Amino acid sequence: MKRMTLVCLLICSTALGADQAAEIKQLRMEMATMKKQLANITKAFETLRDETLLTLVDTQKRTGKNVEQLCQRLRAIEAKQHKPRHTPRRPEKKERPKPPKDTLSLVKWNWGKRTAGDWRIHSIKFSLHNGYAKRIKMVHASVRFDDLLGNQLHAFQLEQDLRIPAMSQIEFTHESATKKQRVSDSYRSIPEEIRVIIKRRVTGIDRMMILKPEDVVGKIEVKKIVFGDNSVLQVK
Repeated sequence: MKRMTLVCLLICSTALGADQAAEIKQLRMEMATMKKQLANITKAFETLRDETLLTLVDTQKRTGKNVEQLCQRLRAIEAKQHKPRHTPRRPEKKERPKPPKDTLSLVKWNWGKRTAGDWRIHSIKFSLHNGYAKRIKMVHASVRFDDLLGNQLHAFQLEQDLRIPAMSQIEFTHESATKKQRVSDSYRSIPEEIRVIIKRRVTGIDRMMILKPEDVVGKIEVKKIVFGDNSVLQVK
């Protein structure tokens, strides 16, 4: 009886060991399959990661290039907006013609006025150029100023003892004085509209004072010149 029991136990343990061995073998096979699948997944992930990085780098390059192109277009548009349509031309400076040789020339003039008590003083500054090779020490000449229509504004005789070195230019000053007119009662009774008309009728040197130098023509009329060596030139 005991023998039979031992035999049965041995048979059962043998059968149990075979089942466990088969189960362990099956588990090992499943683990190997899972490792292989995990390796494939890892490889696929790495491949996907590399492709993604390459795609990102390429996208970044293309995006940067597009941004640079857009910036260039924007700068070009802004430059067109700020650029004036027509470039203003600088006014050409009109140079005065050089004074001729062997003449006494009136080359430049300007004027102003001031008051002294009851008097109005007109001051005219003008420049004379000696185009001769000799020094001038005396002159018989007159200066005249006209408007662009040829109307005389003011004229005067030059001082005789004018000294101008040879081939040189010197500025002189001529002054004239006129007494201020007092406003009478009869003038005050004139309507304001008529007063304006009267004030507009300014003539002579008073009109010259309100004109610009470029709107006035200066002339000099020379009759006789005495040079430094006492030689005399009679001008016809």
